[in-house]
Amino acid sequence: MIITCEAALLYEGATFLRATGIYILQGPQYSPKGVLLIPIAKVTLANYLDLAAALNCIFGIIGIILFILGLIVAYDAAKALGRTRRGNSTSTFPFIY
Repeated sequence: MIITCEAALLYEGATFLRATGIYILQGPQYSPKGVLLIPIAKVTLANYLDLAAALNCIFGIIGIILFILGLIVAYDAAKALGRTRRGNSTSTFPFIY
């Protein structure tokens, strides 16, 4: 499950950042299939492509940050699992042995 979530976060962040890069480098008229450049809004956001590109950039950065945090959590979970399997559990609660 961790691998699936991490892959989804990485894909989401990369897709949004790719859309922002395409918008900056090639302009708003270029929208390849599968890239979230044209917003999925009907009228409100579709008229403001600069705002849509800014939101793509923000969501891309958030996706990459969440991916990095997920890697840290997965590393800590693997470390705790290894400690528990070796029997070196350092619990601070008196009722957990």
